[in-house]
Amino acid sequence: MKIGICKLCGQHAELVKAHVVPAAFWMISGSEPLALFNTNARRKAVPNRLGLYDNGIICEPCDSGPLSQLDRHATEQILRARPKQTGVIDVLCYPRANAEAVERFIWSLVWRASISSQEFFADVALGSMEKSVGNALRDGTNLPFQETVLIQEFERDVPTLAPHTAKVDGANLVLIYAARFCFMVRIDGQSMPVDLREFCLAPSRPPNSIQYRWDETQHKVRVYDGLGASERPKFWSDFSETWSLGTHYYKISRSGGAPLR
Repeated sequence: MKIGICKLCGQHAELVKAHVVPAAFWMISGSEPLALFNTNARRKAVPNRLGLYDNGIICEPCDSGPLSQLDRHATEQILRARPKQTGVIDVLCYPRANAEAVERFIWSLVWRASISSQEFFADVALGSMEKSVGNALRDGTNLPFQETVLIQEFERDVPTLAPHTAKVDGANLVLIYAARFCFMVRIDGQSMPVDLREFCLAPSRPPNSIQYRWDETQHKVRVYDGLGASERPKFWSDFSETWSLGTHYYKISRSGGAPLR
């Protein structure tokens, strides 16, 4: 093990190999491992069965303590749970999950990605919020911001893209991909736009997700720019992304996007 300063508790301790995204969320579809796609790296598309871990960020008590509790709840109540229809087209809910715990779990992924030295997570940076988010995760106190998390859900596990930022209707979001989910978090300290707010996780209701068919959404963003032809997934024909939330349609690109109404 590596000796260093734990970035969660601040203590000098042995640091453990900790997954940034929990191992359970690196699901395998059929006999093929999910691929990682990262244009920051020399080899951009890499099959990966175990996920990525970092051995320089947290100690064992922190890894097996508050973060592990959040990981277990999300794994059991979101990843392995069967969602229910809400009565709203393409919106699912997880009635047994705790919305606050799921929100904290997703924020913990953003925090772990922000402090990681892994190149795969290089595009995620919380900046001045990194300390306050870490303190809230460690102490069990309120996060600096609430109702800033959206969950997008596909019908199957999908290739894992490197986390990155995108602008959606003026909101700066971090997108983190895990198994069949895309977790979307606003990190600029502002409220979500009204068009998106009704889909955010909130303590007053069970966690919900917005459902999409992967092949139809062509969920591809700037992380794919520059992929060689041999590395491109066969079912994608271009490298733009259009997706919808309710009746609002958005296009995301490197320069940000505007609503397509």
